[in-house]
Amino acid sequence: MTRSAVAVFAWAAPVAAAALLAGCGPKPAKSDAAPAAATPAAAPAAAPADADPAASAKVWATRLYSRYDGGSDFNPIVTRDGVWDPAMLALMAKVDKAQEAGDGAIFDFEPLCACQDNGGMTWRVTDASASSPDKAEVTVTRVIGSDTGEVKLSLVKVNGDWRIHDVGTKDVGSYSGLLTEALSDGD
Repeated sequence: MTRSAVAVFAWAAPVAAAALLAGCGPKPAKSDAAPAAATPAAAPAAAPADADPAASAKVWATRLYSRYDGGSDFNPIVTRDGVWDPAMLALMAKVDKAQEAGDGAIFDFEPLCACQDNGGMTWRVTDASASSPDKAEVTVTRVIGSDTGEVKLSLVKVNGDWRIHDVGTKDVGSYSGLLTEALSDGD
C-alpha cells in the first residue's frame, strides 16, 4: 500500500465510524422552543424528484420566492446561479457585455417581481402545470403595497432540477424577448 493510500485510510476510517455511530445513543429531549429561523440558501434546493412535474415545479418556485422573505436583498439579475437556464444565462451575458460597452441599462426592472423595488413584497405560488416531465409553467401572484400582479415562470429541467427559461407578466409578455429586442435595437 502506498503512503498516500495509508493517509486516506487513516483519515477515512474515523470519519466513517463517526457517521455510523451518529445515530446511536439516547435521543435528545424534546424542546418547546421554536426552531431557529432558516438562513436563505444561495440557490433554491432541489425540488423533490417525483412523478408529478407540476408539483415539483411548484415546490421549486416556492423555494425560489422564499428567498425574498424577511427583507432579503435577493435579486435574480445579480444572483443568477440556480435560477436561470443556460439559454437565459447566455442572453444575460450578452446584455452584460452590451452594458459594459455603454449600450444602455437593459436590466431596468426585476423580472420575478415585475417591479423595481421588491421591498414589502408578499407572494404566493397560485398555479402550476406541466406540458412534459421537463417543462412547466408556474404562476406567482405578488403584492407590493396596493399593486397586485401575476408573474408567469416558464421552467425547464436542467441537470434534473428546474430553472427559469422565461418570465412573463401582463406588461412584459416575454422577458427573454424584451432582452433580445433591446439587444437588436442597440446594433
